[in-house]
Amino acid sequence: LDGNVQGCLAYSPDGRSLSMCFAYHLDRQGQPEWFYSFAAFDPTNGQAVQRFIPDKHHSNPSIIQYSPDGRLIFIGTNGSEIPVWDANSGKLLRILEGNPGIAWSSTPSSDGRRMIIGNMNGTASIWSIDTLEQLAITLHAASGEWVTITPEGFFTASAHGADLLHVVQGFHTTGIDQVYQALYRP
Repeated sequence: LDGNVQGCLAYSPDGRSLSMCFAYHLDRQGQPEWFYSFAAFDPTNGQAVQRFIPDKHHSNPSIIQYSPDGRLIFIGTNGSEIPVWDANSGKLLRILEGNPGIAWSSTPSSDGRRMIIGNMNGTASIWSIDTLEQLAITLHAASGEWVTITPEGFFTASAHGADLLHVVQGFHTTGIDQVYQALYRP
């Protein structure tokens, strides 16, 4: 390692393991490359209890979050992908694609059914923990207005949040007011 190491960590919900995620920079024959890996450790003795080996290069990790039941580990990255790992087997289950920004924070919903990934660009992605499908993206504007839109195109918004939306088909842009009633779902 040449000193360029980034990391993040999280305790499992039962407190029995501490997962740590690292991105490290290697210089291979003048070709710098970033890699990431992570492992779960027993916090009482520091011994590794599970190592997670990515099968390909992913973006650098920015957050790590367990699902409330402790069976899944979500790794937020500085790209548009969120790798999801089985906490017990160490296997990559799925890569959630379509996260609209650099993951900056995360939290499960209070009922444990959804994972919310907050991004540096003012958006938040909402994912189903059971199906690992994206449920919605919320955009918060500097004006205080917000809009939440589903993958199907339905939305809900603050009083003037819908003004942030436009419908685009090819090179034609339509104001949301022309399709508001068909797509608005409070």
